[in-house]
Amino acid sequence: MMKWRSRALFGGAVAGALVIAIVWLTSSQSQADPPTLPKEDDLKPHWHVGDSWIVETSTKPVQSRGAPPREPIVSQWKFKVTAEEKLGEDKCFRLDITSEPLSKTQPTTRLWMDSKSMALRQLQTQLPDGSGGFSTITESYHFGKGQPAPVIGLMTALPIELPMFVGGRAGEQSFSYESVSGPANAKRDPTDVAFAVDVKQTLTPVKYDDVRSMVPKDFSREAQVKPLVEVRLKTAERNIRQVWQAGQPWPLFIDNGNTKERLVKVNLSESK
Repeated sequence: MMKWRSRALFGGAVAGALVIAIVWLTSSQSQADPPTLPKEDDLKPHWHVGDSWIVETSTKPVQSRGAPPREPIVSQWKFKVTAEEKLGEDKCFRLDITSEPLSKTQPTTRLWMDSKSMALRQLQTQLPDGSGGFSTITESYHFGKGQPAPVIGLMTALPIELPMFVGGRAGEQSFSYESVSGPANAKRDPTDVAFAVDVKQTLTPVKYDDVRSMVPKDFSREAQVKPLVEVRLKTAERNIRQVWQAGQPWPLFIDNGNTKERLVKVNLSESK
């Protein structure tokens, strides 16, 4: 009887060890597997009128030669989807960007984003005019009959670039567009100067541990369970790095070499 019991105990121990080994191997394999890029529809922002979010920027100040180092300029900005409007035949979301808290001494910036592709169609911002007021500058972006492109904005102190999540495809992609001074729906004069811009975009799915230092603390818990994607945008003049989380209306993190931007808070409208 003791002999049979010993064999039964030994068999149970072996079976238990096999189960533990299988679980461990499965877990190890799962952790070793590289993350996959989410589908385009999961990555692309889905805005509704009334959605808003707060970002914090940290900008390198202009440094005079020989002067002691200066602290970065930290600001907060509110992004709000305020309307659905048409630019010519294109349906767009209008995004208003204001300082937080609202200040009359800070300019207002407006973006018109194509509601289907989320490509930037028009930018309107204000610059100090030297007399205590602001002058308004409008710039529009044209893609011809080709694929809409990521647009590299005028400003470096407030990163506003959105990538093109085309087909949920990883790796490097090439895009081009034209930048023109004036509204998108204005009739273009043959003498108008258009600047051609080529953009290289790279999408790479990443794990939370690989970008932990760039994920804002309030979004770290979700970032550990929801897919993350690192975006690189490159032109002849600028290199931009972003970290996106599926389901968020804006990048968790942006670094354009001059300014670092972090998502602080998201408020979604009831229609969401």
